[in-house]
Amino acid sequence: MRTSLFVSVWWAAACGGEPVVNFSPARLDFGTVDFAEEVPEGGFAPIALTVRNDGERDLPWSLTTLDGERLCIPGIGEAPVELPDLAADASQTYTVGVCGYVAEAGDRDTLVTGSLRFDIDGASFSVPWGFTPVLGLGDPGDTAD
Repeated sequence: MRTSLFVSVWWAAACGGEPVVNFSPARLDFGTVDFAEEVPEGGFAPIALTVRNDGERDLPWSLTTLDGERLCIPGIGEAPVELPDLAADASQTYTVGVCGYVAEAGDRDTLVTGSLRFDIDGASFSVPWGFTPVLGLGDPGDTAD
């Protein structure tokens, strides 16, 4: 289930501590992901993550942590990576999908969690994520002709 909350991340800015950066959704809940099929381009259960700069100046930012074994973001290979500046009073949207699981780590059939971590103008922010990988093999009642 994907949360649709729009959460403000508060940051003590020089101009008085107004909300400056917003992540929507605040958490990436991918739900149960069935790996019986080949991973589609962009991953399973893609979610659009929007980052909005409600401040009055452009902000430099980077993605500092991305679990590349489990998640993928088209156009971003691995972290850390610098991203285009967040323009004042504007937003950027990235699609995050599930691209794998680590069976050796015991991932299958259990909730796997982590966080995307960002550095925005020297401050750290994170967006938690979670999914349960399964390997469905179809309906046991199905028979081949």
